[in-house]
Amino acid sequence: MIERWRNLQIMKKIITFLLIFTLILSAQIAAANPEPTSARLDIVVTDLSDEVVNTAEIGDIIRVTVSMTEFRYLINIVPSLHFNPHVIRAVRLNPATNEFDPIPRERMARPWAGNSFRDSFFRLGPTMGAPMAPERWAGTISSLTTHPFVDNYQGLIGMSLDGPATADGGGIAHSLNGRQVIYYVYFEVIGSGDADIRLSRWADGPERRDGLITSREEYALVSCPIEIIRRSEVHEFAPIFRVPGPSIYTETGRIWRLSDINDGDQVRARIGEADVPSDARLIITVFDNGRFYGVHIGNNEETNFVRMPTNIRTSEIRVFVWNDLGSMTCAFPPLIIDR
Repeated sequence: MIERWRNLQIMKKIITFLLIFTLILSAQIAAANPEPTSARLDIVVTDLSDEVVNTAEIGDIIRVTVSMTEFRYLINIVPSLHFNPHVIRAVRLNPATNEFDPIPRERMARPWAGNSFRDSFFRLGPTMGAPMAPERWAGTISSLTTHPFVDNYQGLIGMSLDGPATADGGGIAHSLNGRQVIYYVYFEVIGSGDADIRLSRWADGPERRDGLITSREEYALVSCPIEIIRRSEVHEFAPIFRVPGPSIYTETGRIWRLSDINDGDQVRARIGEADVPSDARLIITVFDNGRFYGVHIGNNEETNFVRMPTNIRTSEIRVFVWNDLGSMTCAFPPLIIDR
């Protein structure tokens, strides 16, 4: 009996040793052969000091950066952007004045002056246009009849990128190692709500679709030989960027510019923030050529309508959210819509 008990203890020790050895060996193999980094497209929102932000105030300028990570044998890709034009609008950095100029609401194809990327509404990342190297994809932005484009009406930026070209004009399947910035664009914050910044899809912009995006819900065309990268293996990382505060509506819907209002229209303010104090008061005021014209004080959710003057070109709308009427302290920065 004692001998049998000893043999059993020895077997237990051997099994324990084998288990420990197997675990150590598995860890060493995993360290020597780490899981490959997934192919991914990232969008990051920063302010002008390069600090990552998830909100801003109306009138602020933000920068949206698009980057790629670990694409193997990539020939071309279409990382077009979608955004909410009620909340942000694309702007152009004027190199002559170092100021940001607005871009019209209608779609603008190839929107740069004199075919100069220096004056473009977007900026190229270090991997674009650079000599081909192991650490760079060395792609170029395709200058097509319709692309690139910016559309401040639907909230779309169309972008088509090609890899390095051969002497006969064909594409080279070149790998992208690590994370590389491909382009970035500037936006001005013009209203409250969710900016919905992400890679665009075919379903976006039903009036004028991006013809380079497929009919399925894919956000980018990835061309690789023998499907080395499948679209299902490409991961998208979109930021959360939301601007708190009130919005202005007419009887027909939300507006964010004075040009969206007709003479004599009725306007009112609404707010959908969950953390607005119950005692807060929403106030909408209208001025005509600098003179007080009308006002309405509502609750912490909405106001009644105030009629606009017959000549809105000289008008201004101001919306305030006060914590209460006694202190008159602002819960959010005032919203001002003028000419």
